[in-house]
Amino acid sequence: MKVANIIFAIVGIFNLLIGILLYKYNMVEMLAGYDKNKIIDKEGLAKWTGVNFILMGLAIIVISVIGLVLNFNTILFFIITVVGLCVRMIIGNKKYEKTRN
Repeated sequence: MKVANIIFAIVGIFNLLIGILLYKYNMVEMLAGYDKNKIIDKEGLAKWTGVNFILMGLAIIVISVIGLVLNFNTILFFIITVVGLCVRMIIGNKKYEKTRN
């Protein structure tokens, strides 16, 4: 249990760092599938995805710490958090893409 929670905390820190790079430095080029010809608002996309990665990282870290303190399995909470915030991010990213006309 403890090893898994430590690994989850490391993943959370990694997500937090990615979020900061996106939010503060507009490094959207690191996003999978990023095409500068399809994006209408690079800064908006950077802020949106950055905030989502920061939220994901913080949530994962909190879940990991709670799992360590209370000594219970956090895998289900980890999966729900990651999948939920990824879906939210993907849906929100659509507003920064050009529509086909």
